[in-house]
Order: sequence, then C-alpha cells, then structure tokens
Amino acid sequence: MFDRFFAVCRPPGRSGPDSYCVRNSADPWTSRARPTFLYLIYLVILLCVVGAVIGIWWPDHVATAASNLTNLLMAIPESLWWLFGARYLG
Repeated sequence: MFDRFFAVCRPPGRSGPDSYCVRNSADPWTSRARPTFLYLIYLVILLCVVGAVIGIWWPDHVATAASNLTNLLMAIPESLWWLFGARYLG
C-alpha cells in the first residue's frame, strides 16, 4: 500500500518520499499546515520581543528588557523550538 503511494509521489530520479508529496497533495490542509505553523511561531517570537520592549517602560534599566525577553522565550517549550527548526529547515 505505501509503496504504491510513494511511487506515485516520488518525482523522477528520486529514491525516497519527501515534501514533494506534501506539495502535490490534493488535500489543501496539507499544503497550508507548514506555513501556518511557521507564521504562528513568528508571531510568538514577535510578541516576546514586543513584551520585552514594553517591559522597559516600568523598570529603570534596559537590562531588565533583556531579562524579560529571555524569560518570555524560555517559556516556549523546547519541543516547539525543535519542531520549528525542523519545519523551517524543511
């Protein structure tokens, strides 16, 4: 069953399944899943940076902004960072 699927998805000259199958899938959700996840992670990173900048208004020093940014980024689970890196690199 899977051999037939991979044989159909595999481009000429390639030996294994890859994202070629996902790009040419008839299912529209498959082609939208990767960009949506990347945009969501971009939004989380942007919100962390904005949160750190907003943290400047109340503290006295800019070092607090760096601490705020570190704390906000460390709140994101490590598994999501690994998933983001894997999906970003393909």
